[in-house]
Amino acid sequence: MTLKILATADWQLGKAFSSLGENAKAFRQQLFDTAKDVMKNHAPDYDMVVIAGDLFDSESAPFSLIEEVAQMLADCKTPTFIIGGNHDSIASGIPKALEDTLANLGAEHVTVMNEQRPYFNEGLGITFYPGTVKRRDDLSDQWKWIPERTEDDGIRIGLFHAAIKELPNGTLPSDVASQRDLDIAIVGDQHGPSNVEEDIHSMLFDIETSTKRRLFYSGALEAMHIAQPFTGSFLNISMNKTGKITNAERVKVGKLRFFKQDFEFSEDIENSFEQIEDFETMIDEGNSGLSSIKIIIHGHLTKEQDDKLQDIILNMKEKHPIIEIAEEYSTESQITHDDPIFELISNALNEQNDIDNALKERALILLKSNLRRWQ
Repeated sequence: MTLKILATADWQLGKAFSSLGENAKAFRQQLFDTAKDVMKNHAPDYDMVVIAGDLFDSESAPFSLIEEVAQMLADCKTPTFIIGGNHDSIASGIPKALEDTLANLGAEHVTVMNEQRPYFNEGLGITFYPGTVKRRDDLSDQWKWIPERTEDDGIRIGLFHAAIKELPNGTLPSDVASQRDLDIAIVGDQHGPSNVEEDIHSMLFDIETSTKRRLFYSGALEAMHIAQPFTGSFLNISMNKTGKITNAERVKVGKLRFFKQDFEFSEDIENSFEQIEDFETMIDEGNSGLSSIKIIIHGHLTKEQDDKLQDIILNMKEKHPIIEIAEEYSTESQITHDDPIFELISNALNEQNDIDNALKERALILLKSNLRRWQ
């Protein structure tokens, strides 16, 4: 027998995306559409769905949204197991409202686990040990209460929404599966890897590392802000009848993309334009209406370079409506010359704040190159 688990978390439905202005509505709708796609088109292929908290973004989520989510979960007949997270904790009342709404819909296959106690499912032969989040700032342990194994437990699954102790304010041991004799721990809270390979976040989502410690961060279905460069996904996990993990892989489903890139221009860097053109090619692969892009440009440009750069920026803005360009040109010239005339003209130029910096730079280059010729 093989048990197939679809593990997910951090849907954060109803997220405001306030920094995106008029584009926020499309991003907010995509969060719901992606979740609906997963439950409708992926979940039926699994034995169960596990949702490790933060279905909703805010403790003040409207009841109309709770009803929509309950209907989505009810329509999918795959057994589904849910805990609240820091965004929709027990204190918010959302998990209980969701549980009652599901009961009104007759969705007995969906279990909202609002207590720290074992939840046994005879049909699947598993026992869940949920680390329920009591309130948004709950830093209490979610795991020490878990009892010792008995022969009737079947496969033991811990379900948590927390940071591991290696992270700031982390409370969950990364070896909690070993400490509490769990066959697997499925965790929400961390959305996805950062873009820095050495960062601890990269190890949170490494499949080999996760399998060895039997603790998996399920990840978010969608990226949600500019510091999240990943494509949203869920986890596909297989276990045999003894509780051994036989396979784990990420299934990418996200449509929202956030791109952030720094570009430096100087006389010593020859491939700046090649890099920005490569970046332009990369962002063109995404959906322009569902991509948020921030480009930071700094350094020194000649007038010709600036003209070329402005053409590239204009082209990107025409194709991508949600793009922010941070242009920071140096205000101090690095050109020096021991001729006093050059020093006087250079100082005078740099004191004029109403002159374009690129023009200043070009003027000083011409002055340095032609000063002896003109004398």
